[in-house]
Amino acid sequence: MTKIKNLELDYFTAERFVAQIGIVSIQSRIEEDSPLNRRWTSYSEVGDSIYTVEGYAADFGRPRGVDTDILMALETLFMCQGCPGNNTVTTTAYEIVQLVYRNTSGVLYKRLHESLLRLWRVGFMVSWGHNDPEGNLVRFANRSLSLIEAVQFWSQGKRRDSPDLAEIEAHGKLVIRFSEQLAGSIRAGYYQHLNRKLLTELEQPVARALYRILQAHRPPDGVLTCKVSHWGTRCGIIATDPRKIRRTLESAHDELRASGYLAGVEYTGRGANQEITYHYRAAGSADPHLVELLRSVGVAKPSAMQYAAEYPDRVETTVQYVKDRKGTRNKAGLAVDILLNPEKYDLPEALTTPVARAEDAKKATQQSQQAAEQAADAEFQARQAVLLALDPATQWENCCSTIRLLTKGVLAESGLTRLEALCRTGEVSAAELSRRLSASVSKAERSAFMQVFARQHTLTLIEDARRVSSG
Repeated sequence: MTKIKNLELDYFTAERFVAQIGIVSIQSRIEEDSPLNRRWTSYSEVGDSIYTVEGYAADFGRPRGVDTDILMALETLFMCQGCPGNNTVTTTAYEIVQLVYRNTSGVLYKRLHESLLRLWRVGFMVSWGHNDPEGNLVRFANRSLSLIEAVQFWSQGKRRDSPDLAEIEAHGKLVIRFSEQLAGSIRAGYYQHLNRKLLTELEQPVARALYRILQAHRPPDGVLTCKVSHWGTRCGIIATDPRKIRRTLESAHDELRASGYLAGVEYTGRGANQEITYHYRAAGSADPHLVELLRSVGVAKPSAMQYAAEYPDRVETTVQYVKDRKGTRNKAGLAVDILLNPEKYDLPEALTTPVARAEDAKKATQQSQQAAEQAADAEFQARQAVLLALDPATQWENCCSTIRLLTKGVLAESGLTRLEALCRTGEVSAAELSRRLSASVSKAERSAFMQVFARQHTLTLIEDARRVSSG
């Protein structure tokens, strides 16, 4: 029996491995009522490895299409935030939508919501073994795998509406907690380093998803060959007919050839034995000096090699800027963010061209942020106007969750009960109270306001209830 030597089960958690086995389908659409949208088993042989993946997607369906972009954006932010020990990414829906779609159309927040739920609910059992050319028995290693453990966000919706109708708030805090395996692999440096320039140039989600899978399989000699049916499995394509697989891949192949990533794609053979061969274009090598500069501020070696090759004209100025900043805890994350988004920083002109002049880019960013804030404020004021026009009881039903959350730790339960009665009768405006609480800058400010408000309306505070019980 062929033995798997020195097999580390942690290999299964590597982010690059997640791309190799096609957990996220490159297809943009999968029929909702298809059994393969809920549970599937795929077998493939690519290179010298055999994989069997059993996927369980529960109620939201198999991850697909743009979900790859969402996952990559979250992984990038996780790295830029210093790979926090609690495995979380803290961001906003607005930031993710901008990173992925590069516009902020309202329908995109619904798509983001759906993507996050698919990535959260999917789980896998992966079996892996070496391909034995002599046909002997193969010993398989097996492990369960997940991507996201928890999703936390704010939404707006009527109290009795279906949760599906609630919209994720654009500027509310969005917190994603990766699984321990995935976060650990990124933190340890097993992150798949992709060409961000190429990703922004590729227009189709299917092309970006295929690029990620191809890069995960890229061999040293730049030539990859396998059966079309097995490659379709790796790409998460539901169809098993080689002709349908070829049609699904065609547009992505065209774009990857046009971008210069692929030198060519060849098909040989017929029927079930048909094979596909990819010819990769040679990638530019990184200057060792630039790699060492990035390493000196804590950038992991694989990342340093990638960014030194992609942004050779920015590395020296970036590293100097980071080193000049005193008290920066996450120097590596700052360096990566500067390389990817130089227009966000007040940097020498040489670093920001040809992206934009530093002053113009900074002004444009400020204007964009100001416009986003104004739009969010206008939306909030519009919602408030609608709420204030409702009858007192309906106001309470729409605002009670927010009021309960923001008065937690201040009002006793009896105080909340009396507050509800006052709001339902119209003696207190629930919408106005909710607005005032939400406008508080800090918890201390909110607590001070509620102390005064409670005295004015004879509401029992938690500290009063404790004093009575102890007396």
